[in-house]
Amino acid sequence: MKLETAVFTRPTNEWVTRQVVVFDWHDGPREGIVWLDSPDCEFYFQLLAEKPTQDDLDDRLFRISEIPHGTVSNVLHAIRVLGEPSNNVWIPVWRFASDHDRHVAEAVIHENVNKKRETDLVIWTRDMKEFLGCWHSERNGTPESWFTKLGIVQ
Repeated sequence: MKLETAVFTRPTNEWVTRQVVVFDWHDGPREGIVWLDSPDCEFYFQLLAEKPTQDDLDDRLFRISEIPHGTVSNVLHAIRVLGEPSNNVWIPVWRFASDHDRHVAEAVIHENVNKKRETDLVIWTRDMKEFLGCWHSERNGTPESWFTKLGIVQ
C-alpha cells in the first residue's frame, strides 16, 4: 500500500508508533525513520518547520517520504552494536568500537534510506508518538509560513 493511502486510513490520533530511530535530535526529533503499527507503514522524516509552545515541546512539521517495509529492521540490525532501543523512540548514541563499524553501519543506513520515495505529505507531531495532523502539501513555502499555510494557529 502506498504511504499516501496508508496514512489516511486512520485519523492521526489513532496512529500507533512501533519504532522510531532518530538520526538527528535537538530538543526533539529532526530526522530519522519511523515504523508505524497502525497504519502499517514506514517512512523517513525530515524537519520542515518548528515553533515553540508554552509547554516546552516544540510543534514540529515534517516532510515524510515512503521507505520500503523492512527498512527500520535493517537499520536496527546495522546499528545493533550501539545497543537495543530503550523505548519506541530511540536516539542511539553514535559511538562505535571502530571507524570500520561506523562506516559499515552508515553505509547500510545510506543504502536503505536512499530507497525512499518522496511524497507531498507533511505531518505535525512533537515527538513521533502523538501525531496531530497529516496533509498533502506542495513543496513551496518558507519554514515561517508552514504553520499558517496548514491552518495551524496557536
